Amino acid sequence: MTRNESKKLKIGDRVVFSDGVRGEVTDTGYNVVGITWADGQCGYIHHDDMQDVARAFPFCIDPKLSAANGGRCPRDPVCGN
Repeated sequence: MTRNESKKLKIGDRVVFSDGVRGEVTDTGYNVVGITWADGQCGYIHHDDMQDVARAFPFCIDPKLSAANGGRCPRDPVCGN
């Protein structure tokens, strides 16, 4: 993602690194984003260094929502995301 996209991230947003490891934004700042990764690591990445990170949307297990939204249901109360 770009610097400007990175600055729009909010706590709780889900992201994925280029190697497929998913994470969750746990902190945001003027220059950095704090991310806790699914592999147990956590750290801060400068906005200018986020080119290997992309937004990741949770996949929904509710078949009705999956069919309607291609399996994605970001922040959907039915799925608890």
